[in-house]
Amino acid sequence: MNSQSTLSNSPLRPVVTAFCASLLLIFAPGCGDDAAGGGFDGYGGDYGTTPPSSGKTGGDKPASTSDKGAKEPSEGPGEVGEQPQPVNASQLTAGEWDDNLNFGLFTKYVDEAMKSDGQLPDMKTTGRVLIRVVDSDEKPVPAARVRVFSDGKDHFHGPTGTDGKALWLPALEGDPQAKKLQIEISPPVGLSAAATTSGLPSGTEWTFMLKAKAPKVNKADIAFVFDATGSMGDEMTWLQKEIADIAGKIKTSQPDLSLRLALVVYRDKGDEYVTRSFDFTENVDSFVANLNKQEAAGGGNYPEAMDAGLSDMNQLSWRDGIVARVAFVVADAPPQSYNLMKAIDQALIARAQGIRLYGLAASGVGDRAEYILRGMAMLTMARYIFLTDDSGIGNPHAEPHIPCHHVMLLNTLMRRTIEAEIAGERTQPDAKDIIKTVGNPLQGYCKLKNGEKAWL
Repeated sequence: MNSQSTLSNSPLRPVVTAFCASLLLIFAPGCGDDAAGGGFDGYGGDYGTTPPSSGKTGGDKPASTSDKGAKEPSEGPGEVGEQPQPVNASQLTAGEWDDNLNFGLFTKYVDEAMKSDGQLPDMKTTGRVLIRVVDSDEKPVPAARVRVFSDGKDHFHGPTGTDGKALWLPALEGDPQAKKLQIEISPPVGLSAAATTSGLPSGTEWTFMLKAKAPKVNKADIAFVFDATGSMGDEMTWLQKEIADIAGKIKTSQPDLSLRLALVVYRDKGDEYVTRSFDFTENVDSFVANLNKQEAAGGGNYPEAMDAGLSDMNQLSWRDGIVARVAFVVADAPPQSYNLMKAIDQALIARAQGIRLYGLAASGVGDRAEYILRGMAMLTMARYIFLTDDSGIGNPHAEPHIPCHHVMLLNTLMRRTIEAEIAGERTQPDAKDIIKTVGNPLQGYCKLKNGEKAWL
């Protein structure tokens, strides 16, 4: 579908009165007391499209809010003056972006973001190395243990994902004083193959082969980390419906899969609670019941306790071994400025456990929240997912600092994401699932002004 296609004639577009449109400007989320830092382009003159308007004045404060007197949205799905609409699945729309596929663009984005906002943490991705473990048929080996060390000291120790890949960040996890770094690759438990140890190869993409057949992944642990503060009220009911529907469909479509689901919700200090955790269960109905009981309330200021929610997520009873481990962090705000690095630290803990963290940005996301969500996704080899305005649901959604993307139903996108993590192989979306395109992507990529390609 071309870039001109819209949802104007679709039932996804609710009827909203002019009065309601005005209210959306009044009731935009956040009070902005932690919105340090100015806005930035993130484009660096390389993109072949005009940078989209972010809808923000800078930092993490949406343009429609002020420092004083801003009100949070109501806890329900609608505002005064809005026509009622049924809350069903397959209504929210979203796009996605892979910063590991476009690592050069990501480093430019990080540089510009940090220049604009001096409080952002440095993820130290210089020299990032992609490590790939395959079997004798060159198929990915999940849950292989990767160890980078020197003189008995570990610099990185973690498993490969279902795609057989792991990341090592020398600037973050290396040792400048080490004279001889080595890498050790061990097979997953139950796989009879000799471990290999060697000095570090050259380049930034290393492939190691284990002489054994890669095991099949038939287990999945999926966690949802939810911002449940008042500013999520405009979309939370829809998100609950979408996630419940996705969980049921995955269970139905893969009856032989051992699927477990967990939920962590968080607000902020001074609220009714800071975090609530519901550990993994195989009972989809029980998970859905816990999910549907959650309400959006509290918060007060724009930043929230995301770092505390991530800490609880890391302490869930994740299974070891050959398991697809995935978490979706659903949020519209960053952590407090003094906890930004704590969120990144929790992403590194998740990475060591083999958990892929997918940031899912709701309406109200600003520059700082995008930076944290994208950073966590990059560090754990996941992707950044963001809701779009095409459904007409919720407050306005800021365009991310990326050159192009496809717009799809969130339901479809998340199902494909989970199925790809289980299979260990990512696929391009079906043409029939693409609602519209932004930035003219063609055949899995879009061209930048300098002739380079940005991959989807």
